[in-house]
Amino acid sequence: MTVKARKMVLVSWGALGSPLVLERSAVGSRDILKEASVSVAADVPGVGTNYQDHNLMCWPSKTNLGSPDTLDALRSGRMTPEEAVANSLMQYSRCDMHIKYRPSEEEVKELASEFEEHWKAEYCDLPSKALLIMTSVGAGPDWEDQTSFETGFFTQDVHIKKQIYGYRVFPAGSEAALVDLNAPLAEYGKPLNKIKYTADDDKAIDHFLRKDIGTTWHSMGTCAMKPWNQGGVVDKKLNVYGTQGLKVVDLSIWAENVGANTQITAYTIGEKGMEIIMRELGLAGAKQEGGRLNGHAH
Repeated sequence: MTVKARKMVLVSWGALGSPLVLERSAVGSRDILKEASVSVAADVPGVGTNYQDHNLMCWPSKTNLGSPDTLDALRSGRMTPEEAVANSLMQYSRCDMHIKYRPSEEEVKELASEFEEHWKAEYCDLPSKALLIMTSVGAGPDWEDQTSFETGFFTQDVHIKKQIYGYRVFPAGSEAALVDLNAPLAEYGKPLNKIKYTADDDKAIDHFLRKDIGTTWHSMGTCAMKPWNQGGVVDKKLNVYGTQGLKVVDLSIWAENVGANTQITAYTIGEKGMEIIMRELGLAGAKQEGGRLNGHAH
């Protein structure tokens, strides 16, 4: 497929799609393009690297609520989307509560020295930054060629330590196993002491996490806006390095992850990108450099 333009080409296929468009257009890492039998128009090694995401873990829990009150039947395939609509399950996000969670100093020390170092570097001095947010509820020259993709999830031990902390499936006989209590807690008969976790408990959780970890579809970072020699793909004007008239305008340009839902981030990129493009094309109404956009300085 060949696409031509007189003034400008805008790529906006998202963090998963935009790197593929660039690579199949001969823009990317020289080594990767050579392996895929694609000629090199621009050697930009950062294309497709630096993948960022918010990973997702859905832990099962017990409740006395029925199917019409939760999304479990829909998620597990026991209920169709049509049935969910008929039962009013699709009227809102079904997230009845959100929790921004940070461990105590004692809990940080329990999670090994590597985690403690990570905590001090990334979280300790930022009290509003949550460790976890909880809620209830390769390329070839042709479009059809199989892609090569690596999420980077759990590539470091500290990554899985966070998830183990978030929920510690347990071996039979574990003191941390679920207690099935069909009565108020006051009638339980013994105090609710701190749960004890063994090394076998953590191994069971580790196995479950690696098998079931998912994504929130908050993908970004694969065409990062930063210097070429630091793995960047676009400059501050969204121009792809080594090309003319080619820009990327989507979440793939964001160089680091965000502590927020990426929907608003995408809107910001789109609106600021529109401003840059309108100014370069000389269209009426384009804002001046250094102006303000929706109350935010740019």
